[in-house]
Amino acid sequence: MDKKGILRDLSASDLREELLNRLRDQIRRNEEENESLRDQIRQLTPDQKAISGAPIRAGRSRTLARNEQPLREVIAHVLREAGEPLRVKEVLARVRAAGYQSKASNFAGIVNISLSTNQELFEKVDRGLYKLRDSIPEEVAAVM
Repeated sequence: MDKKGILRDLSASDLREELLNRLRDQIRRNEEENESLRDQIRQLTPDQKAISGAPIRAGRSRTLARNEQPLREVIAHVLREAGEPLRVKEVLARVRAAGYQSKASNFAGIVNISLSTNQELFEKVDRGLYKLRDSIPEEVAAVM
């Protein structure tokens, strides 16, 4: 008797169990293949990275610049030191002078977004002019 004949004679619960077993087997095979691929990735030399299956040469890193503090904390420090409202360009210059590094081509936009979205920290005084809020909520101050 062929396989189709066997499946035709099974009850609904037996058929369901057979399908579940087949799915479990397929999942097991997929997990084994995934582990094999992970091993291959681990064995890549340090100057290679796997992106979409193709290695790229060293020196073309897509990693972010590492900074000791998050951008919003550096901006808060800059505004605290200034003691007066600053324009976005001045905040940007002082953030860079403070040593904050970014590889972003639109870093001024990122600073502007940080100023406008962290309203619990920064107050918009006028268009493009921001200052540190006089009272910062305790939960925000605790993480700074």
